[in-house]
Amino acid sequence: MKKFLSLVLALVMTMSLVTVSAGAKDFSDSTKIQYKEAVDVMSAVNVISGYAEGDFRPTATLTRGAAAKIICNLILGPTTAGALVAGYIAYCQKAGIISGYADGTFKPANSLTGYAFMKMLLGALGYDASREGYTGPNWSIAVGKRALNAGLADDLVGDFNGVKAVTREEAC
Repeated sequence: MKKFLSLVLALVMTMSLVTVSAGAKDFSDSTKIQYKEAVDVMSAVNVISGYAEGDFRPTATLTRGAAAKIICNLILGPTTAGALVAGYIAYCQKAGIISGYADGTFKPANSLTGYAFMKMLLGALGYDASREGYTGPNWSIAVGKRALNAGLADDLVGDFNGVKAVTREEAC
């Protein structure tokens, strides 16, 4: 799984070196997008999309459900992910990428922190949450350490704040 996702991420990075025909510049709020290259690439490969009104809403908080969709699109590709009968959340839960809240709910409309999104990304890369220490009261420390060492926050402007809600453009 790690090798597969590494190849997908390498492909996405390679695509960022070429001119992308659809992306941040096509959104009606393109001047508000800080991470234009990331949004260009992720929207061009259909990992994330804009809204029906033609905008991207870069600073809107990423929801837990939208994060599950992004993860599925990265792993499976948008066509296969879109055809999932059980849905994005069920796929991510079955794959061990997400576990939800202690009460057994997932709350897809809720926002998620930088640590929570990085935990999902690490799970998509094949890291096992229980083996890596991404569970229990100090899970965010283990996630932050691994994610920052892996460079998941390298291109963010300013210091990474894992307790802050992730925006749509930061997710890209």
